[in-house]
Order: sequence, then C-alpha cells, then structure tokens
Amino acid sequence: MFCTGMLHTTASETRCGAMPDTQSRASGFAAAVRLSFSNTVDVAMERTATASDVIAAVKAKLPGDPWHGNVLLSRGARKFTATDEMPPQTKAGNELALANYGRLHSAGSPLQIPTELSGITIPQIQALLAFMQGMVLCWFGTFGAECGRPLSFECFNLYHADYWILQPATAGAGGRGCSYVELVAESIEAQRPTWFVSHAWKEPIVLFLRCLLRHAAVRDLHWAMPSREAPFATQLQ
Repeated sequence: MFCTGMLHTTASETRCGAMPDTQSRASGFAAAVRLSFSNTVDVAMERTATASDVIAAVKAKLPGDPWHGNVLLSRGARKFTATDEMPPQTKAGNELALANYGRLHSAGSPLQIPTELSGITIPQIQALLAFMQGMVLCWFGTFGAECGRPLSFECFNLYHADYWILQPATAGAGGRGCSYVELVAESIEAQRPTWFVSHAWKEPIVLFLRCLLRHAAVRDLHWAMPSREAPFATQLQ
C-alpha cells in the first residue's frame, strides 16, 4: 500500500510518514557539520538535539576556535534558530553547515561609528571574501533560478552576503546589533572614508573588489584607504 506523509491513522493520530523520524528519535541524533567546505566535524547524541545542542557539541570539539562572535547553523537554504529541533541527516551531501563569524573579527564589543564615517578597506573586503570562499559551497540560493542550489564564489553578491554574512554576523552584536564595518573595525579613525562607492547589489563581490583594486592602482592609493559602501556601513536588521 502506498502511504504518504499527508495520511494518518485515526486511531493513533500518528502520521504514516512519521516512522523514520520516530526511529531517529529512538536512536538519537548524528550528523556531519561543515565548518568550511573542507573541514567537517561529526557530532552524535543519544537523544534528540536542538540547534543549540549541535553548536555546543562542535564548540566542545574545537575549543581553540574563536567562538566570541555569532554563529549560524544551516542546511541548504534553511537557517536554524537555537531551539529548533534538528531533523535527521537523510543522505550524503545533506550535511549541516556552521558559520563561525568570530573568524571575521576580534573579541570585544563592536565600535560605534556614524554611518557617514563607516568606510571599509580593501583588506577588510578581502577577509570577507576569504571567509565566504570557505563556506560558499555549503550555502544555497534563496530566490529565483538559484533557489535551492549551492552558491559559488564567482557569483556571490551582496544579496547573498546580506543573507549569509552581514545580517547573521551583526545581529545583536554588542547587545544592540551593528553594521559590518563596526563589527570588524579596529579603530574609528581607520575607517574614515575618502571615497564614496555606488554599485549594484547584484554584482558579484569578487568583481567589485577587482574594480576597487583597479581604482586604487590607477590613482596610486593605499589599499587600506577606506571607501564608503552602504551595505557595509549601515545596520541591516
């Protein structure tokens, strides 16, 4: 007899599709968690697990990692909150991904920098791209033709960055949330912009960086000279 998850028995009120989940509850929870595309940690628990449990298990296995910032546990395009019960891993390639945003900034509270003074430097954009490069194949598109498909380094744009890096990295930081520049800045003065840059969010960030590098080379500018770009200078929550 063919049975779908939409059918249920009236006697027990148990969904026909619930048997695999019941089995996973009895046997506990196990999953592979990617901290980058090339770094995977296996976690196992003798009970059901929440996202918070999985994050704690990974932290316990990697105590030397910089866990002072926000983290994001995801699978495909889905982001998990701390109390979400984790669904079982059903197949290879269906691993969880854990983004550790503490790798992007030093410990301590974010600085408070006026938006108009929140420039971002080329090295800071390069650091964001380096972080993204390690995670991008673990992240999926959320809209349009790319929905449900892995993203790529070459096509990763500001819409992707907003969803996967800028908002989750800065949400609640310092108790109030902050802009990305405030999160990664070491001093207020070092972020004071000299140029204002306007560009389309749909442009891949790697191409945007090439434009900045060319701009700096043509005008003989120091790479650490900040330019103001709105997505990095404003609080996006």
